[in-house]
Amino acid sequence: MIDCIATAYATKNNEAINQLIQLLSKEQGDGQSPIMAYEQMLKPRDAALVNGYLLHYLDYDDVHSDVRGHATSVIIPTLIAVSNQNKQSYRHFLDSYIIGVEVTARIGRTIGKNHYESGWHSSSTIGDNRCNRCKCSLPEFRY
Repeated sequence: MIDCIATAYATKNNEAINQLIQLLSKEQGDGQSPIMAYEQMLKPRDAALVNGYLLHYLDYDDVHSDVRGHATSVIIPTLIAVSNQNKQSYRHFLDSYIIGVEVTARIGRTIGKNHYESGWHSSSTIGDNRCNRCKCSLPEFRY
């Protein structure tokens, strides 16, 4: 997560990111979900998009060897959007993050290296699965 935070601040005030934030704010309106390293708040979906974009922008985000892709920069934007919307505690946020990384690693080990070597990038191909799983680990989504 430290890589994630450092990358967010390294991209602060980047012109492309500023343009995306301005566009989404103008088109969709502001919301209650934060943009990392910015004062701006957007709707959850838009904040997740911007946070994911800024975490990948410099391509310094973490790489998980079992996944052959980026875990944190896919999971964190989802958790920020969802947990802030529902006022989750930091502990629930952290627990959900750990679950998301674990699910990511297990899926990565299951699909193996051939997935990546065939030209697929698992940050996107398995990203939805891990994001949904880490969201479901938050208390308001448990059954």
